[in-house]
Amino acid sequence: MDKQKKTLLILAVLLGVALLGLLGAKKLADKKEKADAIDSAEESIQVYSVDADDVTKVAYYNNGAQVTLTKTDDQWQDADGVILDDDKVRTMLSYLTTIKASDVIEDTDDISQYGFSSATNEVTVTTKDSETTFMIGMQNAITDKYYLMVNYDESKVYVIDSSMLTACSYSTSDLMLDES
Repeated sequence: MDKQKKTLLILAVLLGVALLGLLGAKKLADKKEKADAIDSAEESIQVYSVDADDVTKVAYYNNGAQVTLTKTDDQWQDADGVILDDDKVRTMLSYLTTIKASDVIEDTDDISQYGFSSATNEVTVTTKDSETTFMIGMQNAITDKYYLMVNYDESKVYVIDSSMLTACSYSTSDLMLDES
């Protein structure tokens, strides 16, 4: 019986040590995750930011077809005047109103190497005060990020995630009011 108690005591101590080790490892992982999030936020480059309520027009291409959305009297409509679902348009706009880059390439010699060759990769966001055109380049096969040029300024090429392409994946029918 004495031998069993010793074995149980040793197993309980080992279990306690293992639990303490797991808790310590979790704390370290949480600290690293927080530090990485802070580093990531500090490293991101603000490319564009506008309040979604200030946007009056958006134009982009979806599967080769141009999509133009216009806000009139606080209602979004497509080029044919069809009233769109405000919540769905706001979701789409969330990808376009704050654009951050992970890197910027300055003083580029040849922008064609970044895939800026087609007008079908353009997104134009209009507010009452300005119009900004974004040209989305090719995807970098290594990083899975995309290249972005703003207002045809060839002196800076930004490296962004796929959120702008997500915005351009909305067709007019995706944005229509649900018929109930």
